[in-house]
Amino acid sequence: MTLVLGNSTTAFEGRIFVRGQAENPQCTKSFSALEHTSKPYMFKVSFEHCNVRLEENDTFATTVIVQKHPMFITTAADAYDLRCRYPVGVKEVESHVNVSELTTSSTLTDNTHGPTCQLTVTNEADESISAAVVGQALRLRLEVSPNDTYSILPRNCFAVNIETGERYSLTDNVGCAIDDQLFPEWTRVRASLTEAVFRTFKWPDSSMIRFQCDCSACVGTCPELNCGRRRANALRRFRFRRDRQVKTELDVKPLTDDNEDELDEEFLEKAVKSKQVAFSTLMKIRDEEESFAHERDNWRTGVSQQQDVLKGPIPQQDVELVCLRSVVIFSIFAITSICLCVLVSAFIQRQRRHTAKTKFTPIFSISS
Repeated sequence: MTLVLGNSTTAFEGRIFVRGQAENPQCTKSFSALEHTSKPYMFKVSFEHCNVRLEENDTFATTVIVQKHPMFITTAADAYDLRCRYPVGVKEVESHVNVSELTTSSTLTDNTHGPTCQLTVTNEADESISAAVVGQALRLRLEVSPNDTYSILPRNCFAVNIETGERYSLTDNVGCAIDDQLFPEWTRVRASLTEAVFRTFKWPDSSMIRFQCDCSACVGTCPELNCGRRRANALRRFRFRRDRQVKTELDVKPLTDDNEDELDEEFLEKAVKSKQVAFSTLMKIRDEEESFAHERDNWRTGVSQQQDVLKGPIPQQDVELVCLRSVVIFSIFAITSICLCVLVSAFIQRQRRHTAKTKFTPIFSISS
């Protein structure tokens, strides 16, 4: 089977892979806007290596994910259900075993008298949640206590893949976002509390994720950050190192930034030495297709989904849609009932008239 993306497809930095086979080199292909300039994009699915399903009517089926971010599945990703029908003489039934996920452990706490940090994940209604869908807006909060003594910096924050142990850096060693398209800059609510609102993401073949940040507390107020300037300086240093590899002159001097050195020194003066790390609760992330399949399976088996439904306000458009459907259904039912009543009433009146006419018709006798 071959997936062909037309010429209208926008160039992207990402990859295309078969669902569940993201780490299989025979079932995944990376794409770069610089290396793959020609279109259309083509991706071939191997029958023998990529877990292609054999369904009814001699149909081979699989799901292909077009991931438009180098690392994660975001709202820009697309899923295609590929189906090809071939006449075959023998059918084999293959069974898959799903391994249940690990249960969450208790939150680690520190009983010392120094600063303690708490990392929480909430939805838009400020309610703690343990499950979400790719693209859902969530809020990650980092708070230090006692809040009247310390302030906090979100240093060295990571997204952790629970199933593989892989970590993806969200902020650097001073608290600035590394990939602001995936995870934005933090916003300081008050000295002891900072938060970031982001769109949920997940690894291609893993649904369990956890966040962690260093418990980097300052006595008093932490220094202010200029993340835009730091990012520009980092890009400038990267270009300098690249140019330095090309040049052979010995008079090339390394670039330094006095403001960054002063910021690091100021932080070290106010920072509390601590090896504590703040962990969030485990999060189960599904994409839209997985959520639909999960709801469909629960509906078939009669299992309630109330535990998996996220708490939060119902969108106004969904409320209006439900109300509109109810009005239409009620109107159709009312019109049908009225029509039935009219037909029944007309039939009864007709029968009464016919009976009365038969009863009072005179009978004449013919005498010889």
